[in-house]
Amino acid sequence: MEIKKIKTVGIIGEGKMGSAIFNYLLDFEFPLRWMVSGDADLEKLLRATQKKEKRIISTGIMNEKSVEKRFSQVQISTDLQAAKDCDLIIEAVPEDVELKRKVFEKLSSFAPSPAIFASNSSSIIPSRLIVHESCLPFTVGMHFFYPVMMKETVELILHDSVLPEAKQAAEEFLTTIRRRPLVQNEANSFLLNRLWLDIQNEAFLLVQTGNISIPETDALVRERLFSFGVFDFFDLVGLDVMLYSICNYTSDYPHRDYFQPLISALETMVSEGKLGQKSGTGFYSYPPGVILPSITGRFSDIESHLRNTWLSASKRYTMRSRLPVGEMNDAIKDYFGVENGPF
Repeated sequence: MEIKKIKTVGIIGEGKMGSAIFNYLLDFEFPLRWMVSGDADLEKLLRATQKKEKRIISTGIMNEKSVEKRFSQVQISTDLQAAKDCDLIIEAVPEDVELKRKVFEKLSSFAPSPAIFASNSSSIIPSRLIVHESCLPFTVGMHFFYPVMMKETVELILHDSVLPEAKQAAEEFLTTIRRRPLVQNEANSFLLNRLWLDIQNEAFLLVQTGNISIPETDALVRERLFSFGVFDFFDLVGLDVMLYSICNYTSDYPHRDYFQPLISALETMVSEGKLGQKSGTGFYSYPPGVILPSITGRFSDIESHLRNTWLSASKRYTMRSRLPVGEMNDAIKDYFGVENGPF
């Protein structure tokens, strides 16, 4: 079956990622259909979109007529059937496999054939999300990273049944929106998050020894390694989301027990309602009351350990995926926000 050129794009979900993908795509010429939940504040979302329209006009980048024409092609709706004319539908609902499956099942009943179904999931492989086998050839993982505006890499995850034409259309779409696809099969999916998990786990185990605190670890990582800390990253994403993802990543690891202390700690915190920024408390309390300490001249041994973990994990996942070294190096630099990659 011939895959149509992607012209109209749908985004499902008004959370952090769904909103970020929608707002990023506003800068391109695709007609957009943003489908949100019944709990969403439609008026607020519409006002935000209109505000961006006025901002573009005020900059003079586009004339008023062109901007109005562009935004007239944007629809925000609580009805999934708004996707009925979409060539690509990007699902970005919460990280819950059954919820995602229900979304795709509904879409399969009315979405145009052969629309490409893409999941922004950070831990669930695409073949698990489709109820009807007839949709498998057109289903991919399209994992954007946050913040979407700043991260060039998008993990494009393909299962064995996906059509080459669907892969090509997805790659062309990402290139058009100035994003670099990192193509992976399901056996080697979510490579960058898995790589980061090795470092997160080591950092957690180091804190457990009592030789370094959580704020000191984040200060060390921010100052000497990456553009973000370990534990503030947990809180930003949400401890419940991180727990679900880590359990997915490690489900088939022969050395899963090595991650169990971290998993157990997250399970306890989640059960207590400590979900990170969105709940007001996680590894930190919010609004932030902790100023990251100065670690000048301290913890060089811990820095070396975490850096070596990064280098070792980078090499291991590059070899496992068989992706070109240069391609992985660029993706790792983008993900961690560093100038020099591991290779």
